[in-house]
Amino acid sequence: MRGALSEDEQQSVEDTLEQFSRDWAAAGAIFSRLRYGEPSFLTLGLASHVELLDELTDLHAQLDALLARQAFILAQLGTTDVAPATEPTGR
Repeated sequence: MRGALSEDEQQSVEDTLEQFSRDWAAAGAIFSRLRYGEPSFLTLGLASHVELLDELTDLHAQLDALLARQAFILAQLGTTDVAPATEPTGR
């Protein structure tokens, strides 16, 4: 949103999102979408909850990368018949 809105409009949107998070997402929520082939996330909630939700989204990305690397290494070793522990989350 930054850059597309004036400072007042940006503050109004942020205030509205903050009020929404207080009323409807007290523990926090992650809204995600796939844009240009890449996932993007918008976290809503109290500041401390948003920090934790941001950390969770980072951990999901790290897990996906780790599982993809594991699958690549197993394929290089010729052990494609061994399934990875879990599938990437794709979030």
